[in-house]
Amino acid sequence: MIGRCRYYVTFINNFSCYTWILPMKKMSQVHSHFQKLKNQVEKETGRHIHCLRLDGGKEHLFDEFISCLQCEVIRKEFLCRHTPQENGVGETKNRHILEVAHTMLHFYWGEATSTTIYLMNWCTINGVHELTPYEIFVAKKLIRSYLKVFESIVDIYIPNEKRQKLDLKLEKCIMVDTRPIKRDT
Repeated sequence: MIGRCRYYVTFINNFSCYTWILPMKKMSQVHSHFQKLKNQVEKETGRHIHCLRLDGGKEHLFDEFISCLQCEVIRKEFLCRHTPQENGVGETKNRHILEVAHTMLHFYWGEATSTTIYLMNWCTINGVHELTPYEIFVAKKLIRSYLKVFESIVDIYIPNEKRQKLDLKLEKCIMVDTRPIKRDT
């Protein structure tokens, strides 16, 4: 559950600026989150991660994470924390995430930051042929028709097997995430 997380880690593709945000309960989860993301990226794109820039946070102190990078032959670049001169993309992105999420924030900071990244990946970047980070990274055109306003009231369909004969088929809920839901079939 995102709402119970106190930390997050962001991964930014340097070429496309496509960004992932992964909420964490403990800083020690960076390694497992990176492994899952690495596998997902390799599966979806067929490309490998060659370099990882670390901002000098505590996540790089975990031996398991460092040994993973060495086994995978991923070059590590250590940057000074809170120095936009060295890590302009990461520092600017993290500040932007928090500013946008803060405007959306009520009680759901995890959902707000995840939604922020999702929407950032869907906004065009000036100077890159008017393409979004998603379109550059995945090389597919976007379909935006299902997006809803954060914290708007939406109707959620209740499947037949989860209701009785005379129960309502729709339930009013508050939208706290704009990402598409992947349902188990």
